[in-house]
Amino acid sequence: MKEFLQKKLDKFRKKRDASTTAVSTKVKGKKKKKITKKRVVIAIIILGIAVFAGYKLLGPDEGIEVVSQGFEDVVSRQDIEVTVSSTATLKPADKYSITSAVKGTVLECTFEKGDIVNEGDILYKIDASDMENTIKRAEISYNKVYKSYLETMKLLEDLNVKADDAGTITKMYVKVGDEVSAGSKIADVRNSDIMTLTIPFNSSDAKNINIGDKGIVTLNNTFEKLECVVTDVDGADTVLSGNRIVRYVEVEVQNPGAITNTTEGTVVINSMACSASGKFEYSDEFTVIAKVNGTIDKLNVAQGSKIEKNQVIAVIESESVLDQVESSQMSLDDAKLAYDNTLEQIEDYTIKAPITGTIITKNTKAGDSLDTTNGQNTLAEIYDMSYLTFDISVDELDINKLHVGQSVRVTSDSVIGVFEGIVTNVSIAGTTQGGVTTYPVTVEIDNPPEDLLPGMNINAEIVLQQVQDVLAVPVSAVQRGNLVYIKDESVTTKEDEYSIIPAGYRAVEVETGFSNNSYIEIVSGLSEGDIIYVPNATGGNNWGGGDMIMYEGGMGGGAVNARPMHGGGF
Repeated sequence: MKEFLQKKLDKFRKKRDASTTAVSTKVKGKKKKKITKKRVVIAIIILGIAVFAGYKLLGPDEGIEVVSQGFEDVVSRQDIEVTVSSTATLKPADKYSITSAVKGTVLECTFEKGDIVNEGDILYKIDASDMENTIKRAEISYNKVYKSYLETMKLLEDLNVKADDAGTITKMYVKVGDEVSAGSKIADVRNSDIMTLTIPFNSSDAKNINIGDKGIVTLNNTFEKLECVVTDVDGADTVLSGNRIVRYVEVEVQNPGAITNTTEGTVVINSMACSASGKFEYSDEFTVIAKVNGTIDKLNVAQGSKIEKNQVIAVIESESVLDQVESSQMSLDDAKLAYDNTLEQIEDYTIKAPITGTIITKNTKAGDSLDTTNGQNTLAEIYDMSYLTFDISVDELDINKLHVGQSVRVTSDSVIGVFEGIVTNVSIAGTTQGGVTTYPVTVEIDNPPEDLLPGMNINAEIVLQQVQDVLAVPVSAVQRGNLVYIKDESVTTKEDEYSIIPAGYRAVEVETGFSNNSYIEIVSGLSEGDIIYVPNATGGNNWGGGDMIMYEGGMGGGAVNARPMHGGGF
């Protein structure tokens, strides 16, 4: 068996030498033939089986060599970035559907599809004649309720019982705690400060007496003389006994205190004497009554007290009055609300632009009839195109590396170019699916070009980390962590017992730095312009297990996307 494998290995070495020569020849040329992924995988499998078998049977002392096909690349300075990317669909900054909640004929339409309108611009006017009649009826109803409310509010005033005029309380009919009803007597009030005297004058004399004339009153019992003022003169004659034709004249006298309604006196006015004496009367005498039902809660006066006009002499407590007032207030509020709502509805007949934007669709024109029986009508749509926005989902491992204000590269298959976006929101409301949590991130594109439209699919890329203008090589060019094969045509033999170094190359130890899936920074060990060997696949010396990395791409020196493949041995 060992001899059989030895023969196979000898045969493999011959093919290896031919393959190495072929690779060296191809990498020298400018055109590099592309090797498909399928062919590379098959080659790796065959190679792995052969090496594994030989390694196990012959052992490391046999010095087995394995040649892997690769390509040349040139050490150059470039930027290395670690990014997160996603796809999304563009949306406008804002959009609004113009709807109508009323019936009627469209009288005016002020725009066309594609027009730019400003917030507050009038878009439609709808016939509102029926609504105007409804508003008038609501106004009449409200006024009726308001008048009723004012009448009810007077009941509150009636809880404070007031005197109609000044005077003296001559009699109190109630005390605190008494129940009263509307019309109940509260107190009698008499004004005795001013006394009136009505006496007859000869008709011919009375014609010469005018209101406001002054005269002298003589009291019959004391013959005291007091000044008086004429307050009224009859316009018709009266015939007394003895065929005396007279007219009555009324005068007022300030009461010195002794005049009562039993005192009599005579009057002389403008040297004309009265025809007979008369009896004094109080100028005012009245009874204060309750106007509402309730309980006497407070009395502010007592019998014999002097009071002023409109002075509160008693306070009534009434639950029924408070209930009426409260009910009336609620009725007024309901009527006011109904009236206000009706007034607001008239605004629905003039439709204005809710936002500034571009008319995207127009479904209704002047002359159309609107019917809201089955819901609101969508008349038009407006898009705010001042900026575009989209949302992407970011993995939980990367979300903490993003922040508001971060720049985003945006590309679209529909529009040529790279557009800049800005992260405007990083949400903390994640969504978990299949054991993986992602978070929505919102991006805005300010002042987008006209040909970048809502609904287009885009690719978004956010730079998480980067270094600029550094020496870099493909990740696969670094062997076992720190070795790179640099071109040296003077080298014709292998330099590493267990590694495969194509003819014309030598191993150089390098110091590495920042890297992504495709490129790694070279801190030291190489110079710009050095030609290096990049194997298409590498598994190191540990053929019994470990990771292999498949590299998708051509045999040129462009970007290579790394795709790790984990193996468990052959």
